[in-house]
Formats: sequence, structure tokens, C-alpha cells
Amino acid sequence: MDTGKIKVTSGTPAFDRALALACEHDEREGLRRCLTRASALYPELGIETLDIAGGLVAYAGGDSPLSEATAIGLECEVTDADLARISAFYRSRDCDAAVTLSPLSHRALFELLPAAGYVPVRFTNMLVAHIDGLHGARDARIQETHDARAWGLASAIGFADGATPEEAIVRTGMIIAAGGAIALQAEAGGEIAATAGMACTINTGIGAFFAASTLPAFRRQGWQRAMIADRVARAKECGMKVVRVEADPLGASERNFRALGFVPLYSRVTWRLAKKAHPA
Repeated sequence: MDTGKIKVTSGTPAFDRALALACEHDEREGLRRCLTRASALYPELGIETLDIAGGLVAYAGGDSPLSEATAIGLECEVTDADLARISAFYRSRDCDAAVTLSPLSHRALFELLPAAGYVPVRFTNMLVAHIDGLHGARDARIQETHDARAWGLASAIGFADGATPEEAIVRTGMIIAAGGAIALQAEAGGEIAATAGMACTINTGIGAFFAASTLPAFRRQGWQRAMIADRVARAKECGMKVVRVEADPLGASERNFRALGFVPLYSRVTWRLAKKAHPA
């Protein structure tokens, strides 16, 4: 059985199934850390989690992108009863059920999900890079946040592209910045210009980059490139071997990371069952 740890040969991790499995485990445990920390600080958010079929079923609010099941069936079979428990977990919280799969997910899920009324709603690519091949440089303008609410609001404004941000996205930012991950902010003239998150998992040697956002007034000024370089430097300081990032296929974020040396390792698909489609 794979342990989820990356293989290292002559100092260079292999881009193989073991790395993919480690990325999935890292995604699951990173989400768990963020939700556990945020639940302790913000009990009013009603965060709940459940372990099913080796994966994490998470609830962070009915409209939160963090409310999903991940790493389900990586190293075990998945049954109709398992999927029914996942659906019931979300139905009881008046929330759309969401399950994100990878090529390592148990094959039965690709039949069970559509049979139960789930439909694919999002495709993403998991991109990886050897840390030694990346340029890293700390930037004095970039620091860890000390205000989760302000960070969440700034992050949400960047993602809203000038529109009024949804409260669910603000809450998502608060959860990320609550201490389960490293929440960074770049400042210009006393204002937050950009935000980004990262995590370093010592036992796997994998660094994760996520939640990068630039506020509209500060775009096309190189902030995200600076954020990437700063996070690479921090990941190197933590002794990471590989860095991973999830991005929409062919999107601007994927193009930026590929230009820096990241390559696609595998794709993920999120399946959703709308509340009105939940079985009684």
C-alpha cells in the first residue's frame, strides 16, 4: 500500500503515482487543519467534518466552496452506503453535496455518482514543480496577516473582480487565515494589494500554494509573481521538496505557473448534487 509520501531518487522526487497520492492526502489534511482551527476560533460558523471511505467530508456553510468531500476512496472501496452517508450529511445541512475526485479515486465512484444524480461541475489540474527548480525571494512588502477578517475581505474583493464580494467567500478567507494555513498579504501605501495562502507539510515534503487574489486597483503590477517568489522562498526555508497548486485548465493562473516551471500531474473533477435533487 502507498503511504502517501513522495519518492526521492538522488534528491529529486519522481512525478508519479506516489506523488499524486501524497498530493491528495496533503489536500485532505490541509483542509482538515484549516477547518479545525477555524472551528475553535469561530464556533458560530457551524463547521463540521466527517471521515468516510478514507476521505474528509467537510461543511463550512451551505454556500462555502470548502463544503465538499475530498480524497474519498483513495485506498479503499466505496459503496452505495458510503455515498448515501455523504449525501445525507449535506442534505441535513441544507447544502448542495459536492465530491471531488482524482484519477486515484475508487473506480466505483465514477458510476455511483451519476447514478445518484451527481453531475460534474468543475475541472481543475494539479500542477507540481521541484522546489530546486523554482526561483524564490522574500519580499519585505509581503507579511503574514494578523487579521483574519481583513484578510478574508481583501481576498474576497480580489476574487469578486470589482463586484460586492459574497459573504461566503469572505468567510472562506477567514477560515484560511485562522491559523491552519499561512495567510500572506502584500501591502502598498498602507492598503492590502494582494493575498495568497500556503502550507508546508513536513512529513511529506510538499508545499501547497492556494487562494491567490489581487485587488482590482493593484492588478498588472507584478504582485502575484512577487507572491509566488515569496512563497517559494518560504517553502524552501521549510525544507519542502515539491510545491503543488491547483488551477483551472488553460486559465491565467495555470499559464502563470506553467511559465515558472510547474507541470500538470493529474486532473480533478468536482461532482455536485443540488439540494433539490437530494433523495428524500
